[in-house]
Amino acid sequence: MCTTTDNRQIAATILRQELTVDLHSHLGLWEAKGLNRGSFANEIAGYPGDEKLKQNILDNLSVGLKCSFLGLPVDLPLIQLGAPGNKIRDFEAGEAWQEYRRQMALLAEMLQSLPVVLARHAGDIAPIVESGRQALFLSVEGGYMVEEDLGRLAVLKQDGHTKFAPAHYLPSAFCDNQTDPPRWGGLSGLGREMVREVGRLGMLLDVAHASFAATVAMAEQADIPLVLSHTMMRSSDTDEHLRFISRDHARVIADTGGVIGTWVVAPPYAFGSLAEYSESVLRLADWVGPEHVAWATDQIDAGLPVWFRRSTALPDVGAALLAGGFSPADLAGFFGGNLLQLHRAVVGDRVAN
Repeated sequence: MCTTTDNRQIAATILRQELTVDLHSHLGLWEAKGLNRGSFANEIAGYPGDEKLKQNILDNLSVGLKCSFLGLPVDLPLIQLGAPGNKIRDFEAGEAWQEYRRQMALLAEMLQSLPVVLARHAGDIAPIVESGRQALFLSVEGGYMVEEDLGRLAVLKQDGHTKFAPAHYLPSAFCDNQTDPPRWGGLSGLGREMVREVGRLGMLLDVAHASFAATVAMAEQADIPLVLSHTMMRSSDTDEHLRFISRDHARVIADTGGVIGTWVVAPPYAFGSLAEYSESVLRLADWVGPEHVAWATDQIDAGLPVWFRRSTALPDVGAALLAGGFSPADLAGFFGGNLLQLHRAVVGDRVAN
């Protein structure tokens, strides 16, 4: 039987040797830079500072986390958790697109000053890491910048986004979310068109924050596997975590051939210990199969639990999963292989010139 030390060494070797991915990250809360106080971003800590952002990236690299999906949530300035609708107010016309352009400009600055490089394909990751930098896949978190112009999806793809999540905290023109009363009964007519266009463009469709009814509708409409980038499966029918999913919800994702990212976040939103987290991951893997489960942090500094303040603790997560029954192959899939297989199938695997 492997000891805890043995399992940690196995996990560390997998992280060092395999292509590894965080399915949902904010690298600390990069997009809050320059925002006025009063938004969700600043309520929970605001921008962590250039040096802390750089340290988070260096931590990722030091532990072998080679790639992160970087979230762009354009509703961030308007979120106020606990307020009616979890918002300060609704978007004004054109405001979401303006915030998208602000975040993209901020990203351009970050690419010049920090050890990160944009990737579009799984084949891009290894050369980027060999250059001493972390790879980033871009990911829309809440498609509000599209408004009702689906032609903007092609602009997002051109800008480098390989994953599109139509829902976040503000009401969406595409679908219902998990935290508000239903408006569309799942998916709107525009949402059905959006699903087809995302598939046509070769982008991953991320159903994070979408309601169960919306997820079912997108699974029926899509001809590609679905991603649910950050959640956990409910422990029982009485589990009241709004952002967690039921067994049926998890099965919908898995039945498309998709991947579910398991969310590392502090109480009251998730788990107070590594043991609780690993038990939940293993329960999900037992239900849908380990090939459908992946690693996802959110990586908002103030939102990380005490047992995962820095990504240097990642080998401990791997050791806990190995002790709970994961094989080394299961763990390699969890840390990136499962997601990258799906990414190759939908987006492609061309190595950037």
